[in-house]
Amino acid sequence: MKVFFIANQDLCDRSAHALYSMRNAWWLAHENPDLQVELWHAPHDDEKTPLAAIGLPSLPNLNIIPIPNVRKKKGSWGITVNSVFHMAAYLRLVKNSSPGDVLAIASFPKIYRVLNKSAYLRKRLKFVYEVHQLAVIDDGELSSRARHELRRISTAQLFLVTTRALGEVLQKHLPKARIEQAPLGCGIDPAGIPPAPTWKESGPLRIAYIGSVYREQGVEWLVGEWAKLGKIVEHDLELHIAGGSPSQLENLRRLSRKSGGKITLHGQIDTGRIGEFLKEIDLLVIPSLAEGRMPFVAITKSYDYLALKRPILAANLPSITEVLRDEQEALLFHPGSTPKLAEAFHRLAGSTSLREKLIANTSKRAAEFTWAHRSRIYGEWLKKLEG
Repeated sequence: MKVFFIANQDLCDRSAHALYSMRNAWWLAHENPDLQVELWHAPHDDEKTPLAAIGLPSLPNLNIIPIPNVRKKKGSWGITVNSVFHMAAYLRLVKNSSPGDVLAIASFPKIYRVLNKSAYLRKRLKFVYEVHQLAVIDDGELSSRARHELRRISTAQLFLVTTRALGEVLQKHLPKARIEQAPLGCGIDPAGIPPAPTWKESGPLRIAYIGSVYREQGVEWLVGEWAKLGKIVEHDLELHIAGGSPSQLENLRRLSRKSGGKITLHGQIDTGRIGEFLKEIDLLVIPSLAEGRMPFVAITKSYDYLALKRPILAANLPSITEVLRDEQEALLFHPGSTPKLAEAFHRLAGSTSLREKLIANTSKRAAEFTWAHRSRIYGEWLKKLEG
């Protein structure tokens, strides 16, 4: 059986979805050597090697294939013509697929609709739709975009969701759909991560955020409140941010100059450099806001932080608390509340045993969220579709 993953994006754009797409395909191939896995994408620069950027080696049963496209680079000026990619993907599927193969698409409803409209492909392939977000969450169930999206994807033989909250929304609107939950895995090897530095009673404490920095992630809010937070906790705090496009970083620089406080923007950091980045980092933060899709969608850093051997402060969104439990793997605080974040920080700063407990529990919890386990189950679901 072949499994075709189609992602209408540049896998080297450093987004959470690109990272997911590569890990998902790689681990499925790694844990199911009897499957032939192909990941098709729309690269902006054909010379880049997506797997190398995240430290994954090639596999004999995994092919990452660039598909002809007209696509602007993320965060830049230009145009994207989706029809070019759609037609190229359709023609390649007609040529390369066999009856019983699987087509899996993750949160690209337009290309799903285009390919599922083909009677030839519907007869030939099993359609799987991975739900990472839904227009009904962003726009409301009465919006035309939400109705169109649900109608487009309703024909899938199997739906995968990454969180319980997302599964409940989907089941409400597609009650007859077959829905399976497949939480993400921790994608970082803890062996390459140094232990946390000795906690300092005086001197600066360094707090890090690693990941995407679009507004709902709460990084802008955190930057804007950083100086205020330092005054409340009465401690010398440094914020280190790893992630963001050039335009996003420039916006954060403006906010940082306006708000004050010690904030360092490191830009994008490849997976292989995270250990070096963390050498002087005391704790980690996930400041996601309770807006739009954030309470529902999987937040990659919730899983990856489990391998980083630091205490975690995190917003208590449902999508986060499915992974990080209060006072077990993290201290949780109300999203967007500076006083509640300060309160969580005070508790952490005042208890060596609490910090040690959180770090120990993250290692145990990481073993419950592995890409290997997820991919073995995913492979079993796909093979059952063959019949």
